[in-house]
Amino acid sequence: MTPAGLIGAAAIVCAIEFAVETRRIEFTHVYTMDWRDTRGALNERTSGASILLLGDSRIKFGIAPRVVAAKTGESTYNAAVCAGQPPACYFALRRGLDHGASPRAIVVGMAPHLMMSGVHFNARQWPELLTTGELIELALATRNATLCADWTVRPAIPSYHRRVEIRDAIVRGLLRRESDQTWKKQAYARNWERNLGAQINPGGDFSIDRAEPREWRAFVKKNWRCDATNYKYLIKLLDLAHDRKIAVYWLLHPAPSVLRIQSEAIGMDAEFEKFTRSLLLRYPNLKVIDGLKARYPDRVFMDPLHLAAPGAVSLSEDLGAILARDRDRPSSDRRIVLPDYHDTPIDRELVAIVETPPASRSSKKIEPKSASIVDRVRDRSATRARFDADSPTIKDIGPKHHDD
Repeated sequence: MTPAGLIGAAAIVCAIEFAVETRRIEFTHVYTMDWRDTRGALNERTSGASILLLGDSRIKFGIAPRVVAAKTGESTYNAAVCAGQPPACYFALRRGLDHGASPRAIVVGMAPHLMMSGVHFNARQWPELLTTGELIELALATRNATLCADWTVRPAIPSYHRRVEIRDAIVRGLLRRESDQTWKKQAYARNWERNLGAQINPGGDFSIDRAEPREWRAFVKKNWRCDATNYKYLIKLLDLAHDRKIAVYWLLHPAPSVLRIQSEAIGMDAEFEKFTRSLLLRYPNLKVIDGLKARYPDRVFMDPLHLAAPGAVSLSEDLGAILARDRDRPSSDRRIVLPDYHDTPIDRELVAIVETPPASRSSKKIEPKSASIVDRVRDRSATRARFDADSPTIKDIGPKHHDD
């Protein structure tokens, strides 16, 4: 006898999974879509880049490739991703090289709090950037069976992989907020394409004094130590660059004054300084561009961590000047100080500031409440998705890495 009920249930499940997969853009957050967009760019747009920018959202938002290219005369591409960690930088460089890229230099920048967090922090994002083989390689490096199982299931079951985004879409629909935000995602995609991988954001009236402490305290960590898996892939990245004779510039990103004072007061700056010094001793092709003391006013930031367009243009110009000068007249100084902020006219031919269109009038009325609920749902889902950060395989890096 044919089990009609079982066949019907299987057909319904397959139909749901097919619908989720074919409507991927609706069930993907912007910061997740960024990882998939970068994955495509690594195969298509980085092969001719002489300067490759790698790292997290501070690099993605803060460095405009065309501005750097105008200063250096060298093609530049921004392959950074939001919340990028060392494995993302390593796999991006390795895949770019495998597809014919031959960069003269790479600029790397990662926030200390992301280097301190394990790769489980980006459990949702890794399948968007990495191939199946790369996922297996990273999963084995973590020695975390739960993480390995999670990444095995995600590519096979779209509804599981995008469950957080599906919940968000349902919440927006129940609260009569515009559930399909395709228009917003398309605007961001245009921003990335026109800015060669970067995302240049319009300026506002940001002030760290008006920001809630919880908005910036998460970036300031006591007892800073690099996560073990992150450290392993950072060394793999630097080894690969050294073997290919690629110059590496580690950018210590400017920050609002309150963050600088707090991170220095609790000793995070000193720990990070010790960490980078150990790497400078180990790799002769590595230099540090120190922007921690550069005086960037609050008004050139869009939030406590990221630069808006005025700050991004100034940083990009100064970075380009440093790269060009160090290429033409190599300096023996392994630590280069980034100049203080200076107002720089924005050349619209070099920088495309793409703003998302405003929400509909009905959406505006309920936006704050809806956004708050969606954020709470996402936070709870992210918490459930996180793995035990206190596991020895994740946490135990030990002081020996600082002294290598």
